[in-house]
Amino acid sequence: MALYQRLTPVDLSAVAVAHHNLGYCFLVESRFPEAQREFETALDLWRSAGSPEQRDQFHCLTNLASALALQEKLSEALPHAEAAMEMFARLGSQDHSDVALFLSHMAMWLKRAGRVAEAPARLEASVRMEQRLTPGDSEQITLRLFNLGACLHQLGRDPEARPVAEEADAMAKRLLPEGDALRTKCAGLLRLVGDAANTSKPDQQPAKQ
Repeated sequence: MALYQRLTPVDLSAVAVAHHNLGYCFLVESRFPEAQREFETALDLWRSAGSPEQRDQFHCLTNLASALALQEKLSEALPHAEAAMEMFARLGSQDHSDVALFLSHMAMWLKRAGRVAEAPARLEASVRMEQRLTPGDSEQITLRLFNLGACLHQLGRDPEARPVAEEADAMAKRLLPEGDALRTKCAGLLRLVGDAANTSKPDQQPAKQ
C-alpha cells in the first residue's frame, strides 16, 4: 500500500478497479487465496481514496465473499455478503440475475454456517427477483424454490413450506422429464411436508351419538 501513498484519489480508484479485475481473473481460475488478496486490496484502496459507494465496490464485496466461502471461511464470508446487500439497497440498484444468484449462494452459506433461520428470507428474495427478471418457469427458480421449501421444513415451518413445495413440484413437472433428479427431489419434498402437516394435526374422532 505504501507504493500508492502519492496517488490522487482518482488514481487510487483506478488502481482499485485493476486489483478487482485481477481478483476476478483469479476467482475464475479457482485461485481463491489470490483472489481474496486482490479483492481486499481493492476495497482498502477505495477506502483510502474516500470513494463514494458504487457498483464496482458492491461487486468486489460479493466476489470477496465468494472467494472466502469457496475456501470454507464462512465466518469471514458472511459479513462481507451482508455488507454487500446493504450497499445494494443503499445504491437503489435494479434487479439483476447475478444478484439473485448471489442471494441464493448466501442462503446456502448461512445454512452451512448453522444459521438456517436466516436462509429462507435470502432464498425468497432470490426467487422473487429472478421471477421479476424472467417471468415463467425456469430450472433455476425450481431449484431455489426447492431449497426454500427444504429450509422451511428443516425449521419446522411446514405450513409455509407446503405452498412452496407445491410450486416447485408443479414447475418441475412442467419443465423436466420423469426421472430427472431435481423433479424427483421436488416430489419427495412435497410428500415430506405433506406427511409432516398430516402428522401434526390432532386425530379427529367422530363425536359419539
